[in-house]
Amino acid sequence: MKRSVFALLLALVLAFLAGLVIGRSTSRPSAPQSETKVSAAINAFVEKPETRFTPDVAVLPARRAEDKPAPGPASNEDLLLALKNAMAHPSDRHGYLEASKLIDGLDPKNIRPLLETFENLPNQREKSIYFSLLISRWAEGDPHGALAYAQTTGTASDRKLAVASAIRSWAEKDATAANAFVLQMAPGQDRDRAQGAVISALSEKDPEAALNLLQSLPNGSSSRQNYYWPIFSQWASRDPNTAAARAAALPPGSGHDNALQVVASTWANQDANAAFTWANTLAAGRGRDSAMQTVLSAWASKDPAAAAAIVPGLPAGQLRDRAIGNIARQWAQNDPIAALAWTQELSDGEGRQRAMQGVLSSWAQSEPTTAADYVAAMPAGKAQDDAVKSIAQQLATADVQTALSWAQKLPAGKTRQDALTPIITQWSESDPSAAAEFALTNSSGEMRQGLLENISRQWAQNDPQAAMSWAQTLSDPAARSTVLPNIISAVAEND
Repeated sequence: MKRSVFALLLALVLAFLAGLVIGRSTSRPSAPQSETKVSAAINAFVEKPETRFTPDVAVLPARRAEDKPAPGPASNEDLLLALKNAMAHPSDRHGYLEASKLIDGLDPKNIRPLLETFENLPNQREKSIYFSLLISRWAEGDPHGALAYAQTTGTASDRKLAVASAIRSWAEKDATAANAFVLQMAPGQDRDRAQGAVISALSEKDPEAALNLLQSLPNGSSSRQNYYWPIFSQWASRDPNTAAARAAALPPGSGHDNALQVVASTWANQDANAAFTWANTLAAGRGRDSAMQTVLSAWASKDPAAAAAIVPGLPAGQLRDRAIGNIARQWAQNDPIAALAWTQELSDGEGRQRAMQGVLSSWAQSEPTTAADYVAAMPAGKAQDDAVKSIAQQLATADVQTALSWAQKLPAGKTRQDALTPIITQWSESDPSAAAEFALTNSSGEMRQGLLENISRQWAQNDPQAAMSWAQTLSDPAARSTVLPNIISAVAEND
């Protein structure tokens, strides 16, 4: 017999905000397999310190023919020791793999007494992960017993995770029986989550059957539309043409649009050109627009120049503008100069502005000084003005003082004011007094008036009384006249 690795799957992370779908795949090899696949999204129920190791399907190596067979079943003492070690060192991938391999070798009949001892271990944050793995293994042999235990043991989040895991383990062997059990549960999030586990498990083997099951469900489930994601992601990875045709044939609505987006995302990662050709044939509407955006975004992450070549053929409008912004942002992550050059060749409009913002935003995050110097050296004109505003906002978010130093090197006049305005606005949120002092000391005329207006407006919204006290200390009548209307208006609203 052949048994695959454990697989805890949270298939609905992007759209399934209300529930968690988890499980584990179970075909049988002659010896327990050496790795366990766990979705990174399992940590939705567990706090995540920065150093935590998150087991992930994408990073775990596949079983190789030359791998040595796993040892025989471990004793309870060995397993408990391995679990303690894995939970004490959550960033250690080896410890996780060792513990999950030992769980994989357990006889399901022997898990109940082990769980009672396991429950007495210190209540560490990783404990719920291994509790779910044990429940999942138990459910392979005794789903009713595993579910009864999971429904009454641990915290609420532990129970949710373990029940979904047990349901999925059962569904991988007998989806009909598992689904019948789920339909007897009381309506609510727990049943929705369990239903998702059944559909997710079935979709890995037979997406068509999973879709038929979904469409046979009562319409009352608040999360029903989100179940299209695991079905069509599995389907499109195997047969994108059939999956695409089936998604397009669904009745209009959120389920139809979700299915199209999943097919677009999955197919574009395999063959962006083919996915774009398909998406371009869809009927006009939100589903088509979403599919097109998804394809172009995936395409841009792999070959931004090729994706950019598609843009001239797109009809003018929101779809084109958004596509331009996405391509520019993706391109700038690897080659900001090329992305900026492409952006500057675009015709004026919202799309060009959005692209410029996307490029500079991405570039400023990775190389803020280089991006700022490039913008400062651009020829005077609208392109530089737009770039200055974008880069100033990015720099101010990261470090106000660095942003100020850069802005003061710009030529006096409109360009410098365009840079200082977003910087001072950002600064006034955290330290309005210092921002006001800077404006009074380092600006004059219309620039000072504009900066003081922004500062007083922001300050008055956060602390009108403090803003009023500051205004009353100003010795410059022109400055007082500039700031008092904003402050008085804010004080009146608070009163």
